[in-house]
Amino acid sequence: MARTPKLDTLLAEATAEAREALAPVAPDAHVGGHLGVSADAERLVTHRFEALVPGYRGWEWYVSLARPSRGKEATVCESGIVPGPDALLAPPWVPWSDRMEPEELAAAKAASESVHGAPPEAESAETPAEPAESPASATHPTEVSDPAAPEGEDELEEHHAASGTGSDRDEDSEDDDEPRNVRGQRRRRRRKR
Repeated sequence: MARTPKLDTLLAEATAEAREALAPVAPDAHVGGHLGVSADAERLVTHRFEALVPGYRGWEWYVSLARPSRGKEATVCESGIVPGPDALLAPPWVPWSDRMEPEELAAAKAASESVHGAPPEAESAETPAEPAESPASATHPTEVSDPAAPEGEDELEEHHAASGTGSDRDEDSEDDDEPRNVRGQRRRRRRKR
């Protein structure tokens, strides 16, 4: 069993230093009387003061002081506010589902189903199968224009015809049965050469 540490006399008498250490964290009006001092370890003590903070009934300010083995001055380790034995504390947290009555849970479930629809199992049973693709659309796909074909191809052909640079016109007349996008691809290949 661990022995109780001996109260350091020099640190126990440093009440004024402990009160001064609270100045950065609490106004003087919020620090009440000295409640006591306790030994935490060798040459380490904690001073307690009454907290006069609105809404913190029963809470206490604390300041921990320490000193080296041959030192004569107290050093502040930490300070703050903690609940005392009679402190007003918030009740323990209870999950929302545990706070509801069975009737409230049933009503919440019914409301959720009416907003979000039927559960997924019921939906999958009632949902009809998607219609199969019609034979006409399978054998005759819609013609898609070549995304790489330049816009305004007709204007380009007219420009070449007017300027006399349309050397491909005779070859194009042979390809009249081909779709327009295939002719455009052939023209681009010839230009690259």
